[in-house]
Amino acid sequence: MTLPAKFGACILLVLLVMTGVVIAQDTPTDTADASAQSASGEAETAAEVAADSRPDELKQLTLWDMLREGGLILAIIVGLSVVAAIMAIYCFLTVTPRREVPAQFIKRAHNQIRAGDLRGAYQMCEDRDELIANVLRAGLKMHGHDRYVIQEAMESEGERGSAAL
Repeated sequence: MTLPAKFGACILLVLLVMTGVVIAQDTPTDTADASAQSASGEAETAAEVAADSRPDELKQLTLWDMLREGGLILAIIVGLSVVAAIMAIYCFLTVTPRREVPAQFIKRAHNQIRAGDLRGAYQMCEDRDELIANVLRAGLKMHGHDRYVIQEAMESEGERGSAAL
């Protein structure tokens, strides 16, 4: 199975967004240090002194700090969750009822079966790879058997197709 270009674009988009989120996180002490350095000869303000004297537990923890402290295991977990999210979005966008059960195909197959052209309907199903075409082909293959045999063949093909989805 080859992956379409949409899948690669989804991966790139998610990676760019995640990179932007991580980079956008800034520690409050960095901005306080920059403003303290830019002031010429001014003494430290009471807020900066209070921030420096706070215990480590009360300092704000950023996303970048968490990723840095998480190590390799956290990086693997984040990577796998990004891949899972991309695959979920890809499946949500590509597996649609319109794709698996096309209305035009249903009309043509229904008209051919009503007209008694079972061989033509079977050949039409062989040319297609949708779920409904496979189910209909399994039923048409069992033409002439008992109704329950045909129903069982179609149900088992439907279960196989849904498992593949």
